[in-house]
Amino acid sequence: ARVAGTTEFQSFSMPTERADWPASVGAIDLAVHDLPHPSSYTEWWYYNTHFEDAGGNKFSAFVAFFRVLRSFDAKTGERQYAHALNWALTDVGAKKYIPTVLLDKASP
Repeated sequence: ARVAGTTEFQSFSMPTERADWPASVGAIDLAVHDLPHPSSYTEWWYYNTHFEDAGGNKFSAFVAFFRVLRSFDAKTGERQYAHALNWALTDVGAKKYIPTVLLDKASP
């Protein structure tokens, strides 16, 4: 088994020094930096919102998508990922919270 070395730890601890992450100073290009980063082992994207329906009932919603590196082929450079989706809806007036988690079959 391969043990993580200093370079891998620095890459983990200082993402702004990775080529596929934005620099610590300067503009962020969302067309590039809002996409998955090949240098990352785990990434997630999430969205929160609050809204009302036509009857004035209040709700909030949350969704998070996770991507986790499952394996890496050193010869080909091919990466295999596992994914998960978490979401929840809150009906504020009814005091109901409805969560759901979906995992793909490859999830650890």
